[in-house]
Amino acid sequence: MKKSLQISLVLVVVALVAALSYWQLQQSAELDEVSSQAIIPPADEPAPGPIMREEPELIAPIAAPAPDPNADLLPPPANLDSSDDDVKALTESIAPSLKDWLLPEQQVRKWVATVDMMADGSFPRKYPALDFPLGKFKVEKTNDGLRSSAANNSRADALVTAVTAMDPQLAARYYRYWQPLLDTAYGELGRPELFSDRLMKSINRIITLEPAPLQAELVQPHVFYRYKDEALEKRSDLDKLIWRLGRKNQQALQQFLTEFKQQL
Repeated sequence: MKKSLQISLVLVVVALVAALSYWQLQQSAELDEVSSQAIIPPADEPAPGPIMREEPELIAPIAAPAPDPNADLLPPPANLDSSDDDVKALTESIAPSLKDWLLPEQQVRKWVATVDMMADGSFPRKYPALDFPLGKFKVEKTNDGLRSSAANNSRADALVTAVTAMDPQLAARYYRYWQPLLDTAYGELGRPELFSDRLMKSINRIITLEPAPLQAELVQPHVFYRYKDEALEKRSDLDKLIWRLGRKNQQALQQFLTEFKQQL
């Protein structure tokens, strides 16, 4: 090859290498510029923070209303003055055998007054809440004097059966549900204690009463019979009334009131 041709080829190769090198330098500079713009923010703008994903808003579920624990009970009367029909309906519901002996007027007030008197060992004679025909009190003559007839022990069977046939748990639920009305009636009496305290005293008096003494001798100084033993005769009117129900009825009433008290 001639020397002039070799020099020409060398010059072409050098020119191509130079052109290629210049093109690569330009591409590298443009990439550096783009990379710098993507990474380094302008001086007057804050650097972007970490990307935060917006969490979906949690909506609390709407709680279902609590069931009414008294939904299956008869509601208490709106006021005392118009409460007798409600008391009659309640009695027919929980103690139907008792309704025939209820006196028709002011039942709530009479029962509250009865409980209040029983807490002190007495019971109402003028304005009772019910009128149960006990029947005539019978006595037997013995060589030692007078004794109560065994027939007296069954005079109150129907009444005690009607009372003790109630469900103690249901009776306690009704007491709690109707208690504000009972408290209102008790407030009319002007007593310093709570009605619930008086109720407990009445119940405790009955359930702790010992059985009546068997074959206790009686006397009849006037119209009514009384115990010859002065210690017995001085017992409260409530004690002697429970004794006259007979031992079987006294025990049944005490058992019912014990369960009722436990439910309260």
